[in-house]
Amino acid sequence: MGTDNALKIVKALQSNNTSLKEFTIASNNIGSEAANKIAVILAHNTELQKLKMTQNELEEGNNIGSKAAGDIAAVLSRNTKLQKFNMANNNLETNSVIEIARTLQHISSLIELNISSNNIGSKAADDIAAVISHNTKLQRLDIAENNLETYGIIRIAKHLKKTSCLQQFNSSSNNIGSNSANDIAAVLSCNTKLQQFNIKGNDLQTSDIIKIAIALQNTSSLLELNVSSNNISCDAAEDIATVLSHNTKLQKFYIDGNALQTSGAIKIAQGLQNTLYLKEFDISSNKIGSEAADAIACVLSHNTKLQKFFIDINRLQTSGAIKVAKALQNTSSLKEFTISSNNIGSDAAEDIAAVLSHNTEV
Repeated sequence: MGTDNALKIVKALQSNNTSLKEFTIASNNIGSEAANKIAVILAHNTELQKLKMTQNELEEGNNIGSKAAGDIAAVLSRNTKLQKFNMANNNLETNSVIEIARTLQHISSLIELNISSNNIGSKAADDIAAVISHNTKLQRLDIAENNLETYGIIRIAKHLKKTSCLQQFNSSSNNIGSNSANDIAAVLSCNTKLQQFNIKGNDLQTSDIIKIAIALQNTSSLLELNVSSNNISCDAAEDIATVLSHNTKLQKFYIDGNALQTSGAIKIAQGLQNTLYLKEFDISSNKIGSEAADAIACVLSHNTKLQKFFIDINRLQTSGAIKVAKALQNTSSLKEFTISSNNIGSDAAEDIAAVLSHNTEV
């Protein structure tokens, strides 16, 4: 869109638009001048229910700046019925988030809060936590990719325990560490209607994942689970498998980049045996040997609407690859499929080719 076109929108909004209920401007490189003016106009509204300003290069370096943050805070102060707030991927910085969060603390109607990918840091955690404590009917929370660290996630989790309506919780890539597992588990045990849970890339250990998995075993509504890149060993596989066995409508499951090994992969596959709706399944980079191929193949044969399947960077060898490929030949919906780096010989080529011939969009 650019700044000039954004300013034209500003002019159109300047008259007789004091009752807007929804405003979205995303991925438009609108510039800080237009952003400030939009915020000033929106401040005259008192009925706003949804505000989305994501992926907008508001200043050089994609930095929203303290002036725009103040104007956005002014918008929020007059729109106390706000239900959805999304400022993802704007590189807000800590001080801007604190200013916005302190204004959001006067709102108690939020059902969706997304401040992901803003490099917030742990210093803003107390103010974000206060927002959550005032919004106990929150359904969707996305705080991913903010480097909240252990302190930040513990502060937020302690207030999230007051909620019981969470359906989506994304705290991926926050450098959480192992000391926060008990608090995260407490959140999960209070929110048994969770549909999406993402804790990818947080340097959690096996013992942490076990605590989190045990808490998730009270949930049967999961549609998406992402625990990839967390140093998970085979010792946590049984507890994760129990979670999977209770969530038979699971559609997306990612456990790549861990250390399940063969025994762990077998347990995970056994937990997925009653699942029929998988669309995405990533178990790549887990040191899985050919002995797990039968169990994985059984999962694949039951999930014929699979769209994405990744099992690369393992140790399947030719025999394991053949079993996996034969199971996938019942599927015709695959769009992405990787089985590379598995020490596969030419004897598996025909079966892999058959998979590709049945899935022309791969």
